[in-house]
Amino acid sequence: MNKVGIVILNYNTENETIDCIDSILKNVKEYEIVVVDNCSEDKSGKKLKEKYSDTDHITVLINEDNYGFSKGMNVGYRFLKEEKKCDYICMANSDTVVETSCFEELIKDDFKENDAAVIGPKILIDEPGAIGKNPYLIDKLTPAEKLIQLERAEKFRKRKHFFASLGILGLYEKISKAKKKVLSKQDIEPYYSAQDELVIDTAVNGAFIIFTPNYVEKFDGLEELTFMYGEEWLLYDRCHENNLKIMYDPRIVVKHIGGRATNNKMNYSRSYLKKSKIEHERYIALRHYIMEKYGIK
Repeated sequence: MNKVGIVILNYNTENETIDCIDSILKNVKEYEIVVVDNCSEDKSGKKLKEKYSDTDHITVLINEDNYGFSKGMNVGYRFLKEEKKCDYICMANSDTVVETSCFEELIKDDFKENDAAVIGPKILIDEPGAIGKNPYLIDKLTPAEKLIQLERAEKFRKRKHFFASLGILGLYEKISKAKKKVLSKQDIEPYYSAQDELVIDTAVNGAFIIFTPNYVEKFDGLEELTFMYGEEWLLYDRCHENNLKIMYDPRIVVKHIGGRATNNKMNYSRSYLKKSKIEHERYIALRHYIMEKYGIK
């Protein structure tokens, strides 16, 4: 049937989710959309469920708890696979919008012509001078280099956490931007490489992931090792171990709006403290995963 299903993970992002849905309605012909609400504090899941209650091919599911990224996405993935019988399944951040009118044709072409199992689109960042988020070149790193990058990211997190605990994270980020050549390249931009050519065998960013029948028939979603962040590493390893192709196709274009910081500097710092805890847990989980898998002591 070659039906395309799209999972949108919502957490307190009602307006962004609506924009994401509108972009799909505009650019995808035959679709099934499922919005998975991760127990939003602002009741946006209930509002979205009411808004789309009479809309064909759009379903809103509300989780009883915040399951994080992978587990939350998997709720929608399995619904589309088992209930809607979708052959192609996409996982989309709520703050992404599809900008390619021939979306279906291109992903089906990548499946048929390149035997792709996972496809990463060209992800444009809605910020001046921002670097694109695909292809995600973590696959070029050795296990030891991955550990080094994890340690750098953890040091960067600790630095941000300190300033956030003082309620002046905004000031710190201004300083960081001024030192961008030193900090960002070393600590937070080690993986991305904006490309305009098709790339085979590369990891792809988690903001928008496309799964073809080669993957859907074999797996029921992502591994649920981390609450948030790090899915790219685990997905690449899974595909590599099962001889499944991951590819990057710049003809498929998605815009990533990204998180919008609140104007209240203290609330912004408090918000990051919650994120910092998740990032630290991700660091511990991935560090253990790499060390155990590759026998590093």
